[in-house]
Amino acid sequence: GAACPAEWCIASEIITDLANKILNHQHWDPFTLRAKLSDTVLLPATTILDAGTPFQQAKPMIVEPKVEQYGKSDVYVDDICLVGVLDNDESEIRLKNSILLALELVGRPL
Repeated sequence: GAACPAEWCIASEIITDLANKILNHQHWDPFTLRAKLSDTVLLPATTILDAGTPFQQAKPMIVEPKVEQYGKSDVYVDDICLVGVLDNDESEIRLKNSILLALELVGRPL
């Protein structure tokens, strides 16, 4: 196993929370305020479901989740996942750059 997995879990939760705040901040312009390595980091390809993809009927929820305008990131162990509706070019740019900017802000060299 990795050294200090509990410490990384705490750090990755903080990074993900910050990424969510950045992602949905109405005054953030992802075209001008970006991580230094945002153009060089190879992120996984965006997965877009076919319009004809059938969905199973969901069961009723006992809570009303908060729906964010641009999406949400979440973390499980050491995997940060980003989910959003790609209804325009800005949405995808925001999703991809929010996590990179959060990582840079938290882990930048002093």
